[in-house]
Amino acid sequence: SALYTHHPQLLHAHLVGAFALLGEHEAVARLVPALYAFATLVLLTLLVRRHWGLPTAAVAAVLWALTPINSLYANMVGHEQGGLFWTLALVGAALAWHEHRRTRALVGVLVAATFAMQFDWPGYYVCSFLAVHAVVQAFARGPRWRWQPEHTFVLAVTLTVIANAAAFAGWIVAVRGGLGDMHGAYTQRATAPEG
Repeated sequence: SALYTHHPQLLHAHLVGAFALLGEHEAVARLVPALYAFATLVLLTLLVRRHWGLPTAAVAAVLWALTPINSLYANMVGHEQGGLFWTLALVGAALAWHEHRRTRALVGVLVAATFAMQFDWPGYYVCSFLAVHAVVQAFARGPRWRWQPEHTFVLAVTLTVIANAAAFAGWIVAVRGGLGDMHGAYTQRATAPEG
């Protein structure tokens, strides 16, 4: 079957939507990652400005824009641009939650985490790092036996990760009849080529 089930599918969903709106053309396909690449530049600038000031944000934006991999691959049809944007949004929302402990920020974390995980694999890793960070903060804040806001954060993020992984695996099983194809892709990527 031509259906690609080895990777999260949010890029595919974006492309289907863009083609439905604007027609099936290479420029339309390249528009999706290009918009995400530009949005990442804007989001990076805003987050750095908020936490470290305008001069640092300007330097970060220039360095990001001039980094060859970003400028060369900004419109390459790939998962990275959207995955990077949503992972950066996830980190920004997590910083906002740690700063204010508001429910709205936690909802932002969970939404950004879902989009990040449905775009690319690093969303899962970053959720793990954020959960470990929250656990360390909880230990530093008070008695281990007392429920801390960080425990709520870890529980919510963990359940979101499990739900996303289960939904993706369930979709693969529904369209492929099992996870054998995914296991084969993992095995191929995890082993060293001969020679």
